[in-house]
Amino acid sequence: MDYAELFNFILFFGGISVLYLGLHWLDSRYNLQLVSWSNGEDVNPFEKTDNARKTENSESIDDLNQRIEVLEKVITDREYELNEKMNRL
Repeated sequence: MDYAELFNFILFFGGISVLYLGLHWLDSRYNLQLVSWSNGEDVNPFEKTDNARKTENSESIDDLNQRIEVLEKVITDREYELNEKMNRL
């Protein structure tokens, strides 16, 4: 085996390795299911997985919790109470 064949061999398998690592990175970053799809599994790479849905749900729950905290601060504020009493008069 000469150096040109060895170089081609290393370049070929190195390229395949980089491609496979790129697919794994895209899967972990964007939840595209590309590795499953490339392995022949019957999945749609453009549908969101349960993990992506859970992440979206947890983000919306965090937003709602922040809104509740703000509302609690407003309602428990003494100036709000005074304004309400004055408005009732």
